[in-house]
Amino acid sequence: TYYLENTIPAKWKPYIRSGVLEWNKAFEKAGFKNAVVCLDQPAGDSTWDAADIRYSTIRWISSSEPAYGAIGPSHVDPRTGENMDSDILIEASTILGYKNYYRRWAGSTTADEIINGVTQEQQEQMAKGTYSPRMCDAAQGMIEGGNLMDLSMMLDGALPPGSPVPDEFIGQALKELTMHEVGHTLGLRHNFQSSTACPRDRLSDNGYLQEHGLLGSVMDYDTPNIGPDPSRQAIYFTQTLGPYDYWAIQYGYSEFGAKTPWDEKEKLSAIADQSTEPGHQYGTDEDTYPADALDPRNNIYDLGSDPLAFGEQRTAYIAALWSSPSFEQRVLAPGNGYPVLRRAMDALLVQYGRGLSHGVKYIGGQTVSRAHYGDPGATQALTPIPAAKQREALTFLAQRAFAPNAFAVAPQLLDHMVADRYWDWENNLFQGRIDYPWYQRVLTVQTALLNRLMAPATMARVREVETRQDNALSTSELFSELTGAIWGEFGIGATDAWARQNPAIAMKATAGTGTRRDLQRLYVDALARWVTEPIAPGTDDARALARLQLTRIDSAAAARLNAKGTVALNDNVRAHLLETRARIKRALDAQRQARG
Repeated sequence: TYYLENTIPAKWKPYIRSGVLEWNKAFEKAGFKNAVVCLDQPAGDSTWDAADIRYSTIRWISSSEPAYGAIGPSHVDPRTGENMDSDILIEASTILGYKNYYRRWAGSTTADEIINGVTQEQQEQMAKGTYSPRMCDAAQGMIEGGNLMDLSMMLDGALPPGSPVPDEFIGQALKELTMHEVGHTLGLRHNFQSSTACPRDRLSDNGYLQEHGLLGSVMDYDTPNIGPDPSRQAIYFTQTLGPYDYWAIQYGYSEFGAKTPWDEKEKLSAIADQSTEPGHQYGTDEDTYPADALDPRNNIYDLGSDPLAFGEQRTAYIAALWSSPSFEQRVLAPGNGYPVLRRAMDALLVQYGRGLSHGVKYIGGQTVSRAHYGDPGATQALTPIPAAKQREALTFLAQRAFAPNAFAVAPQLLDHMVADRYWDWENNLFQGRIDYPWYQRVLTVQTALLNRLMAPATMARVREVETRQDNALSTSELFSELTGAIWGEFGIGATDAWARQNPAIAMKATAGTGTRRDLQRLYVDALARWVTEPIAPGTDDARALARLQLTRIDSAAAARLNAKGTVALNDNVRAHLLETRARIKRALDAQRQARG
């Protein structure tokens, strides 16, 4: 029995109650009718206390500095596994995020979390074994997704300028969030592979989604299901349990009349043998977040059976939003301050980075099966991602992250994104620059993505797949493609690098294209680290190829500096090339010292 505390606003209670009771469908299939009950807090009972371990509750809280959007902790009897008490907390900020753009951007830490799913600090905790698998960011993602949802509705004309997301759609998110957190209290872990259970061509089929859901499990982190065609917009958030949820409850709660766990082993094994059935896909935190996570189906905030296609569609959609000539007119209502535009653009950049993240694990990736030997439908445990799919992912990342025009935004729009210089009676909430540091933010996303693509774990994966797959995406091809995408205008790198299509970019940073020189220096420094500071589990091949790319960039820079009869180099480009050559020389001439 779950009690809804009186702190929950009355208009949100029906959605939360619906999310709780949805689990009855799974328990009924496991043999229990009306297993889950949802009641209001007893009226007029002064002895009733939400903190009493006898009551499982759902509470609404408001914190001055929210540490989470929602959480579903429980206390379990270690002798029997019985769930003694559950206390789900929902932060009011979860809803406020749908009413006002969430102030999200905080620098490189944010970019790391966007591209990798977790921050660098959390990556280090995983390496040390101190990371808590109980962490849940489902509500955080819903807040950010709500910002995109709001912007998409306004830019599509479905909402007047400056309007918040209507309550009915917030209700969809609240129901899904409640199902997720109740799932935790019932003993279920995250399932970040479950989004692949929904066929991509069904994401706009509202009839299918109402019956089967957007996800194979509500224990995934979903993102708003924003369709490219507003006239065919389906549900934004999943509204029912998925097949994995029914399966997990059946395994965890079915009664077999056995006197000991060993007596029911055979019947439980028969349920577990269904792991290869459609909709039972599973991948949790440790399959998703570590630097060496290799299955691209394990993602957060994606939808549909093809995560790469989703990333391609989502980034293209967001780029179309921020390139819209009516962006300002559709987002700002009369009387709104211009800082609203700044927060809106930050919200779009967060979602754009998440879209990019869906391509990372395809590089050197492999799908992983948890099925046991002899299970029905079981095949090989590891299957390398087809080379063509890896190349598609690399092209996607190059074009959407490293192209000269990947983050092109009209300068006139950026000129209106002034900071909110707000003072209250205690703190000055404004920090940083008054003008909008768009390219500084872009560079942090590019840095996080490049660091992931060139990480030792990524290179080790690519090398491993290279040894077992014909026509594989090789380490040398990966380096060559990156060099072509970032330095291609100087005539080096992959022959089809589209950056070479506009050699003029090398001469200047035109409005809307960003500063190429910063990205090029970033790449040179990343190559140099491979030469001077090789880190396990990186490969010697990667170190040797990094040295080769440095020599090629150095030669190209020298050729441009010494060229006769070409467009004269301005001081910025000349200084950039001279500095690049100096950095490369330091890296190639570096000596390593060893303590005796």
